[in-house]
Amino acid sequence: MFTKLKIDKFNNFLQINMPEQYRFDLTDSDNPEVVFYYINEASDVDELLSFEFNLPEENRVIAIFEKGKKLRDSLRPIINNGFKMKAPMLCSLNDKLSAFCFMKVRD
Repeated sequence: MFTKLKIDKFNNFLQINMPEQYRFDLTDSDNPEVVFYYINEASDVDELLSFEFNLPEENRVIAIFEKGKKLRDSLRPIINNGFKMKAPMLCSLNDKLSAFCFMKVRD
């Protein structure tokens, strides 16, 4: 799954808003390079945008959502609010989850 996300070069992770059944077997770090942010409903996008990220210059913010929830369009505002899309942009993680990959642009 992580190969698809192209995050093999990163070592420090943080999972935010992740339901227990979807949490990855990773230790959360105080200094993450990659943030997994679970989007359950459109209002979670606003929370993601208001979250104070302290990320290094090379980072990833991965918005994870359940397939079939029709949340893809809700994620579009992220691009105009200090984030840019990163490969693989949109990918299927498994039969239940999909992900959008972003990088937080430093001010």
